[in-house]
Amino acid sequence: MRQVTLSESITELAQLAERFCELSDFDQKVSLLQDQPEVKNFLSQNPNVQDILARLSSQKKLTILSLILIGEGDVLFYDYDRLTNNWELLNELMDQLILVESFYDTIGGIIGYHLAFIRLIDGAPAKESERAKLEHPRSIDIRERNEDFRNAVLTGLENLPNVGIIFPVGGAGDRLDLHDDVTGVPLPSAKLNYMGRSLLNGMFRDVQGMEYLYYKLFGQQVMVPIAMMTSAEKNNDFHIKEICERNHWFYRGKESVMMFMQPMTPVITKEGRWSFKSPLQLNLKPGGHGVIWKLAIDNGIFEVFFSKGVRKTIMRQVNNPLASLDGNILNMIGHGFQGDRLFGFMTCDRPVHISEGMVVIEETEKENHRKYCLKNIEYTEFLKRGIKDQPREPGSLYSIFPSNTNILFADLAAVTEAIEENPLPGMLINLKAQFPTMDEKGNIYEKYGGRLETVMQSVADHFVVSSDHELNEEEKGALTAFSLFNKRQKVHSTTKRTFKAGVYIDQTPVRSFYDLQAIYRTLLADHCHLQAPELGSFDDYLERGPLFVLDIHPALGPLFDVIGQKVRGGQISEGSELQLEIAELDMENLHLVGSLRIIADSPMGNIDREQRLHINQQGGKCELLDVMVINEGPTFPRTEFCWKSLHSRKESLEIIIHGNGEFYAKGVTFKGARRIEVADGCRVVAAEKDGEIVLEVQPVHEPTWYWDYSVQDDQSILLAK
Repeated sequence: MRQVTLSESITELAQLAERFCELSDFDQKVSLLQDQPEVKNFLSQNPNVQDILARLSSQKKLTILSLILIGEGDVLFYDYDRLTNNWELLNELMDQLILVESFYDTIGGIIGYHLAFIRLIDGAPAKESERAKLEHPRSIDIRERNEDFRNAVLTGLENLPNVGIIFPVGGAGDRLDLHDDVTGVPLPSAKLNYMGRSLLNGMFRDVQGMEYLYYKLFGQQVMVPIAMMTSAEKNNDFHIKEICERNHWFYRGKESVMMFMQPMTPVITKEGRWSFKSPLQLNLKPGGHGVIWKLAIDNGIFEVFFSKGVRKTIMRQVNNPLASLDGNILNMIGHGFQGDRLFGFMTCDRPVHISEGMVVIEETEKENHRKYCLKNIEYTEFLKRGIKDQPREPGSLYSIFPSNTNILFADLAAVTEAIEENPLPGMLINLKAQFPTMDEKGNIYEKYGGRLETVMQSVADHFVVSSDHELNEEEKGALTAFSLFNKRQKVHSTTKRTFKAGVYIDQTPVRSFYDLQAIYRTLLADHCHLQAPELGSFDDYLERGPLFVLDIHPALGPLFDVIGQKVRGGQISEGSELQLEIAELDMENLHLVGSLRIIADSPMGNIDREQRLHINQQGGKCELLDVMVINEGPTFPRTEFCWKSLHSRKESLEIIIHGNGEFYAKGVTFKGARRIEVADGCRVVAAEKDGEIVLEVQPVHEPTWYWDYSVQDDQSILLAK
């Protein structure tokens, strides 16, 4: 095999890749490859390969000749004749490569993929933009609940029918190291059991919460179209569909949840060699989230969105359970529509040296002409860009630039135009992982390598504002892209990696659970005026575990101001848990010592025979007024496992409400373990007589009460019963 440097390979392949972009016919591409000296030489020395090629279609032939051209022929056909299942393996490999050739056709297919990768290895000189001036973004501060906050939330709600949501759920989640407890089979991060349900389940619940709030304000049901990008990694696509099937497609109808699969891309070593883990078997990994835009367009997702009147989209990743708390997502939608913005980032404080990207304003100047762009820079690119990850001031824990939380807003038409110009935004490589890699003699070595990745946030690089003068502060805050800034604990606490005391603390389910409970503690104290134990610091939590646990269905709010009108006053004692799986709740002056679980199996309306949700006033209802609950409560597991919410309970008061059932209790004390089930079509009234709880069952055909929502002059939402 002829040895060439990376620079020589780049020079030789560049013109060929450009030519491939111009050709659409497989036969023409095959003919072009067969004329290359490297291919001719290899085939003349390997007549058996010529025989194999003669049996293949032009499309499959193209994949083999492409690998031969880039110097992988000897590895590809090592010991081929001795393999008992060689034809089966070869066809499986070609099928995989056809997908690579097809997806990367805009940069030259397999050859273009290889060329882009080795260019990044070679470290081409930085573009002028990469030496640009970086400034702190002029973010819209949404930490305080002022009239601007409320106005943006209402604008977001009003435009919910014009919004689609895309969930990128195809990531490998290698750092999480998630496995099936029984079989040990690796699992995708979307299947992580967080708070007793999968992360994917939590994302759909968040959407349901916004849809229910829309119904309560405007009296109409809206079903936000949802698309999900899955992958073949760790059988991700299968597991995602399994979760959806098990949850009846979250009562939306299977056809309303669109799915498209992320391509698996070849791993290339830092030496520029393709990584074969064994004969005819490549190491493949998902190609980064940046492919999501092109895939969504290619698979007709945008077309379906447009047909439903959708103009904008929200995107959030599966590993951030806090993304939709309170008014986070609605604020993004609102601000995006208010200025008809083309792109948006949710940001927060970024701890120094954490593996998170940062959001900046990039300013470039050439011949007195300036360009401004609000963009994300990935942490893997800091060194290349000459960025020092330094604190905003000496001694500060936080970086000079805010963190990108991967909660994004985008205009569909603008993104379509951007992807036509640059289908694969933000290409980068990360060569920190090792892969078993075979050489041309069949030896297996561990080699550092990676795949060509793209960054979904980098589509924002397209939205540039040009100016013949330096923009002032107000102009820099009014670019075509925008950013919001929120408290980190309220918007960004991820489940990316496995907790290891003293090693991995942040970006773990343990820390995420603590942050969620801390925010819930603030909700109870500031909005519900309900006394609950102080959590203390994260170190305190690690030492003693949770002092209480709260779990709520987003439809109870999801705005904290709304929840504060449904839950008013009272006290929760240390060691207690409160689960509110219900939307229509009127709870005042609750005193809880132990465990209280209120679970409505239809919290937002009724489910028809086709397993579709019809949002209305018919959901389960509960009134607890001046009620005391005393029992031995939960037994929490070790601190590092509390986030699963799979703890046992010595005693608990469980109120299970079926269908449109209603439960009412006033001035009652519930002691010990008790399970009360309210049947569909019934109202159960609890009273205390001679120290005993008596339950009176009454038929109910229409709701005896419901919350009526209205908007006030200051843009706040007022509830009336």
